[in-house]
Amino acid sequence: MTKTLIETRALSKQYQMGETVVAALDRVSISVAEGEFAALQGTSGSGKSTVLNLLGGLDHPSAGEVVFDGRALAPLSKREMARYRRESVGMIFQNFNLITSMTARENVELALAFGGLRGREREERAGQLLGDK
Repeated sequence: MTKTLIETRALSKQYQMGETVVAALDRVSISVAEGEFAALQGTSGSGKSTVLNLLGGLDHPSAGEVVFDGRALAPLSKREMARYRRESVGMIFQNFNLITSMTARENVELALAFGGLRGREREERAGQLLGDK
């Protein structure tokens, strides 16, 4: 049986734009199992970035919940949320925030070093994340 790693349950997000309330997401439910790959596709303004920001713990939903490895994100303290982002989430934003003088692998290893991995363990984990055989 495949274990669900991350899911959203009736996730909604609204933004206030002046006097208008804009519904970016309306009761979105997604489930991704451990080892699965998922793609979010849609036109500009369809809510893709909003979903990713909520999954990454960078924003809070208006309603519904995000659950990672069986644990809801909403009740996490600031410290626990920082740990979740540091240890469980990897995001590269639309405007690249990579160090251009470094390779992709070196960028990944640097992030892992900030997360506390050292030496061989860091190199092996970077290889796993980048799909090295």
